Amino acid sequence: MKRREDPALITGRGRFVDDLKFDGMLFCAIVRSPYAKAKISSVKRPEDQRLVDFLDGREVAKYTKPCSVFEMGARKLEIYAIVAEEVHYVGEPVAAVLARTRSDAEDLAEMVEVEYEVSENPVIDIEESAKGTSRAIASWEDNIAFANKIKIGDFDNALSNSAYHFEVESRIARQTAVPIEPRGSVALYDDNRRELLIWASSKNYHMTRTQAANYLKIPEESVQVKVPDIGGGFGVKGYFYPEEVVTCLFSKRTGKPVKWISTRSEDFQSTMQARDQTHKSTICLDKDLKITAFKDEFLIDIGTPGLMSFSPTQRLLPLLSGCYVIPNLSVDYKGVVTNKPPMGPVRGNGRPEAILAIERSIEHAARMLKIDPVELREKNLIKPGELPYNNQLGSFYDSGDYPAALEGVCKAVDYQQLRSWQREERARGRVIGIGITSYVEDTGIGPSSKIGRPFYETASIRVERDGFVTARSGSSPHGQGYETIYSKIVSDELGVNQDKVRVLFGDTSLIPYGVGSFGSRSAAVAGSAMLLCARAIKEKMVLIASNLLGCKPGDVLVSSGSFTWAGKSVTFNEVAQAAYVPSKTSQGMPIGLSADYFFDPPALTYAYGAVISVVEINKESGLPKILKFAILDDCGRILDHDEVEGQVQGGVAHAMGNALLEEIRYSSEGQPLSSNLLDYLLPTSLDVPDMLLLHTETASKMNPLGVKGAGEGGTIGGFGAIVNAVSDAIEGEVLHIPVQLEELHHKLKEMRA
Repeated sequence: MKRREDPALITGRGRFVDDLKFDGMLFCAIVRSPYAKAKISSVKRPEDQRLVDFLDGREVAKYTKPCSVFEMGARKLEIYAIVAEEVHYVGEPVAAVLARTRSDAEDLAEMVEVEYEVSENPVIDIEESAKGTSRAIASWEDNIAFANKIKIGDFDNALSNSAYHFEVESRIARQTAVPIEPRGSVALYDDNRRELLIWASSKNYHMTRTQAANYLKIPEESVQVKVPDIGGGFGVKGYFYPEEVVTCLFSKRTGKPVKWISTRSEDFQSTMQARDQTHKSTICLDKDLKITAFKDEFLIDIGTPGLMSFSPTQRLLPLLSGCYVIPNLSVDYKGVVTNKPPMGPVRGNGRPEAILAIERSIEHAARMLKIDPVELREKNLIKPGELPYNNQLGSFYDSGDYPAALEGVCKAVDYQQLRSWQREERARGRVIGIGITSYVEDTGIGPSSKIGRPFYETASIRVERDGFVTARSGSSPHGQGYETIYSKIVSDELGVNQDKVRVLFGDTSLIPYGVGSFGSRSAAVAGSAMLLCARAIKEKMVLIASNLLGCKPGDVLVSSGSFTWAGKSVTFNEVAQAAYVPSKTSQGMPIGLSADYFFDPPALTYAYGAVISVVEINKESGLPKILKFAILDDCGRILDHDEVEGQVQGGVAHAMGNALLEEIRYSSEGQPLSSNLLDYLLPTSLDVPDMLLLHTETASKMNPLGVKGAGEGGTIGGFGAIVNAVSDAIEGEVLHIPVQLEELHHKLKEMRA
């Protein structure tokens, strides 16, 4: 099925936020702190005729609410869109200027004079933060934002009685999403109508409306948010950022359209970041190699605390036991603050780290016991007859066949032959490793009762008199092909040609409410809302058709866009026309043909799969190269194979970057050392290997489409598989992830000794 979105995008006719141009448009630039930890003594606006308006922290606090509030016990931090007193990381906004051109705004930003009282001891290192020698936030008594211990069963007893136990440590670096299109927004406030219109590169535009109204102290009904094309999101575009608050406030003050577009360097300094964790994992086995217990102690660096600080930990915890039967579990974790940008979701959002922790432990145990890691997994994977399965950490796996997934990917690559080839090549001096993961992921996030706030999705469909169909969704895409997928769902259910279905989204005026596209939820939740809404339309059409045919509704046969009874039939178009004629509709039915549907999933769905990665490490340079990559993914019922394969491939590319390349580094003073794409390495098309993509379909019972998420499995499963392959190549364990050349050189030297 060809994607309907692509012709405009590949011919350069896409319309992104920075493409928007309006008469009288003004341009905003942000003045950012050059220090990781400092108090602001004074801020002086430039005396220049090009300056249209100016904002500092004290001015912003008069007109807005804090755009970030973190509170946990006695620990509290409120941060306005522009800070007034204390900065907590390099890049935090301290002032904003407005001018008639972007270049003038950038010039004026450099002219703003800010005096700082600089602290000599910013907190940068995660382990130093946990020790609390220095304070990242001056008013806090320590750097622990949150902490908890979870005990299921008796880990200590299992440890003392285990036949074998092994420990492995992982240090996962700080990373970010790097979408092709940086963040940006355009705001226009109409003072006469008291309405605020925002164009945003946002993947959940109704939340953007809610947050904008709250921060700017205006009624939510007076805010409209529109989303044009989006050049990728990967988790970081689900939050109304400080710069967007400033853009709206400038427009409210001037009555003019105001644009702000982030530079790539600004994105690296101020967009939400992710990963940045240390894990110390312990796995225990009995003499039959059954896992009896697993313990994970981890620190997570949340940077400067904010709205999304808890999110990665919340997604990580429920999956720490992976796909395995583990009776005794112990988790001890702390979220620590540092003088770095705020933490938040990036593709996978905690789940790649969870699967990495358990899968590294499995591989390490197999290596130490000198047994095949596939054999060890097969002994401990949850069996199909044990599903649905409560893993005791908050996940209730609904459906699947984890052993079959592992068996399928092994068969596809001829695993035993692959191991024989590895031994032969090692004998010739090549450094080659094979890494494996079995993974499970929670997708289709909901229900509202579990999340504690609205987490349903909305669909609205109207059939026009001419038989054309308009479908509206509360979920907005950022590259996933929803226009194609949703139109197919509607056309299949109604029996009309897909070309007659128009899909609209990305505008809060189109539909009452939607939650958005994240957490691999759109097909499962928004797609299901679309299906059920189409069914409601079909039921109305059957009633009208029965009236036209002179029979009972239950006697009408629906097939290929026609409604038939006793040899008589009416077409889809005829029923659509009749819906707007009172004498032809069913008695009591309102005129017209439309329906709205809210779908709140009863529970999460759990996608799963298995991965095999083959990596070679260059003996001279230490550079790792992926030679082969195979993934078998089960995302439930597949609506479109090409779309799913594209999502999985993208996820694998993201996993490769996370495992081998991507790291945001900071100096001891908190200065970012990865401020552009020269310093922050991403995989290119030449780096990403050809992939063997395999699929099975285990339909979920948690939604009427039977689908599960597909957008993050490649990252969640691929991350650990690539790291495991590197470890297998050096016949040991790497500590730092992404793997470091210095560490690999040292390991290679040890192997040669």
